[in-house]
Amino acid sequence: MDENETNIAFHRFLSTINVACLKSVRLGNALDGGWDMCLSGPYRPRGPCLVYSFGINFDFSFDDAISTTFGCTVRAFDPSMDVDDHRRSPNVWFYRFGIGGSDVVRSNGWTVKTLSSLLNMFNESNTLIDHLKIDVEDDEWGWMEEVLGTTVLSRVKQLAIEIHAVDQTRAALLRRFRLLRRLEDAGFRRWYFSMNMYNIYATALGVRSCCYEMVYINVNFLDPGNAACGRIYYSESST
Repeated sequence: MDENETNIAFHRFLSTINVACLKSVRLGNALDGGWDMCLSGPYRPRGPCLVYSFGINFDFSFDDAISTTFGCTVRAFDPSMDVDDHRRSPNVWFYRFGIGGSDVVRSNGWTVKTLSSLLNMFNESNTLIDHLKIDVEDDEWGWMEEVLGTTVLSRVKQLAIEIHAVDQTRAALLRRFRLLRRLEDAGFRRWYFSMNMYNIYATALGVRSCCYEMVYINVNFLDPGNAACGRIYYSESST
């Protein structure tokens, strides 16, 4: 494929789903800041439940909602807010760390760690994560490349991630395409996507957005009897 064909294929990939969830809920703000969550079958949080949420930008609406609705422990992270670590509420803790592909202190003073390092820090390396949210302004790619070389994602039931896709070369798009394919190889399937409505623009190749909000479920948590033909459908009886 040439660069234009690669661009079209990449954006088409981001704007499709490959699994259906029949029961879901929007948690947090109705627009930017809120996230959709699958509640069918094993994906509905049941206490004790654990959420890791990266990228807050002073909007805790999702974190507060998932905590109060399901009683989950929420660990919220954002090094950009210039706010010290603190306990926001009985079940929500905030930490001034970022997520990335290595443990490093960046030139801007931000401390960034891998997901494995943070799990070790909280003695949660063997704990299931009911919901992992990654909204880190293009740092998702470094994080993804590192985490796919570990077994950490095998303990994540649901992944919500904002994917950035602006002005990429063919080589960069192919690299990112391969990372998303590896995510699927690890058992993750997209049941929800949404373009960022604040950054939509027209190009000669079609309508584009800077970012896509994607929500995945880890199908490894399903009863094998629920999977057929590479596509999974949920019924209310399974909730």
